[in-house]
Amino acid sequence: MPSDPTTHEIALALAALVHEDAEPRDVIYNLSTTRRAAARLQHRSSGGSVLGLAHTLHSGLYGLPTLPSPLPSAPDALLQATLVAQSGDQREAILRQLGNQLRNAADIIEVYRSTAHLERLPPTVENQLLRAHRETEQAADTLHSLASHFSKRSSSPSPSTAPAQDQGLPLPQPTATPPGGHRR
Repeated sequence: MPSDPTTHEIALALAALVHEDAEPRDVIYNLSTTRRAAARLQHRSSGGSVLGLAHTLHSGLYGLPTLPSPLPSAPDALLQATLVAQSGDQREAILRQLGNQLRNAADIIEVYRSTAHLERLPPTVENQLLRAHRETEQAADTLHSLASHFSKRSSSPSPSTAPAQDQGLPLPQPTATPPGGHRR
């Protein structure tokens, strides 16, 4: 018996309706009512990211939560969570998680910079890694400082997910997670 499809498999299938080589992140959807039902349903329509739609479909079909808890640490899974985040608190948590991941990336870059120095690689390699380390840390700090602005604006839905509210689709609940694996 085949297992239930994953959210990513659903997104791939939806994107394939446009073109067999289409990536889910490059495809959006648009749903609308028939003329007969339009007045009865208040002329409602919906549209947005195929990844967001796939996540909502997967959640509705298999009774899964609409936003993973705790927040994922893998960048592709974090992108998927971003596409279904509804509240400002969720957006803030995602930006903070991304900032934490960038800090982890900065630590990885620093290890390679030290390795480049110890292995006597050309100075340009070490210098470029040092620059990448600084820029990554700066990006992480910037995301952390900006994240709280999203929870202050929680009353306005994001353009990619606003239509889900129109259709009464399940909306994700806010989650707060501690940073995963980062030491500071």
